[in-house]
Amino acid sequence: EEIQYMHERRQALGGYVPTRVVRAKPLELPGDKTYATVKKGTGQQAIATTMAFVRLLKDLLRDKEIGRRFVLIAPDEYRTFGMDSFFPSAKIYNPLGQQYESVDRELLLAYKESPTGQLLHDGISEAG
Repeated sequence: EEIQYMHERRQALGGYVPTRVVRAKPLELPGDKTYATVKKGTGQQAIATTMAFVRLLKDLLRDKEIGRRFVLIAPDEYRTFGMDSFFPSAKIYNPLGQQYESVDRELLLAYKESPTGQLLHDGISEAG
């Protein structure tokens, strides 16, 4: 009787081996237009891999369907790789928002923090 009960309970719970039920809706991927600029290149001049990658990230961040899902993580190198153009629009994540006046606040590409930021800025230690 107990064995019968155990078999019935297992069946009611979906079987003997746990399975994961995925309920997420599939994402609509951006069309070819998003990748066209990088595929086309610059024409006459060779383009650096980093520059092409940053351009692609910028276009993906601007995509209306999936752009908000991107969170970029960089260890104190956004400016080095030319990603400071993301600061005004994507902003750097800080749960408390901007708590100070940045030294570059007068610049077009000023360092901006926000609770809704999409950039994670990891600090580094050079004391080493």
